[in-house]
Amino acid sequence: MALRVWRQDQPPKPAGAPIWHKADRGDRYQSLLSLYRTANGLELKVECEGRGVFEYTPNGVGIAWEYGGTGPAHYFQTLGLSLWLELQGVPCIHANALALADRAIGIIAPSRTGKTTLTAALLDAGLQMMTDDMLALHRDGSGWRAYPGWPQFRMWPDIAQKYTALPLEHLERVHKRFEKRIVDLEENGQFEFCSGSRPLTQLLLLERREASAGTIEIESIPPGEALLHLLQNSMLADAYKALSIEQERMKALAALLSGISLKRVRYPSGLHHLPRVCEHIMATVEKGD
Repeated sequence: MALRVWRQDQPPKPAGAPIWHKADRGDRYQSLLSLYRTANGLELKVECEGRGVFEYTPNGVGIAWEYGGTGPAHYFQTLGLSLWLELQGVPCIHANALALADRAIGIIAPSRTGKTTLTAALLDAGLQMMTDDMLALHRDGSGWRAYPGWPQFRMWPDIAQKYTALPLEHLERVHKRFEKRIVDLEENGQFEFCSGSRPLTQLLLLERREASAGTIEIESIPPGEALLHLLQNSMLADAYKALSIEQERMKALAALLSGISLKRVRYPSGLHHLPRVCEHIMATVEKGD
């Protein structure tokens, strides 16, 4: 697949009201996404810590971005690229992808529920990073394949300090107003980046509990429930109906789950539990059951 990307001064004026809109508000942030039809194709407007537009045309993606705030690269690597891939028939989910020997696994979890921390622990245990925050699900004959993204890993300061030797002040912030940092995996020799594709063999849904829960459990999720989890963790929420790709996308995800199981990983909170959690996950992946 090939994609041409260019910078432009001004995006085209949308033709009418948005066909899809999503608002996400928290105590310290507001994130607004709007999708429009244009004369040339589609336009995705981003109003978050960074503000700008991705224009989707038959020739590729044009980017018009406002100065100040978070730059377009952060949003292109997740939202911007996932929309283009979805239009090519490649479903994208909110997940990290890791390589273990000759296979890839996907780690799924809502934000701030332990995905970054457990991913760092798995990298420390010897797995290789493939993608951070977005996993594109590529068909590969009768199976599925994961391809590497950018050699970067976004980490909270306490996790970055625990698992890397890089001084915190040398790590760029993801957003100027927040503490999450960008770790360049090519500069940080402690973690390895997998630069080749791998067959996707396992998807894991994290469920972190209070430390008192104690035990670590890994169990298969029934296909119907598994499909709901993939839909809930789709990169573009419910935009697919507006894009007229909802049915085909649902069929693709159902086909994925006919060959790759989604397993729930229940584990206790606390950094001292993570080595055992990693052992359980690696044993499950290696067995392939």
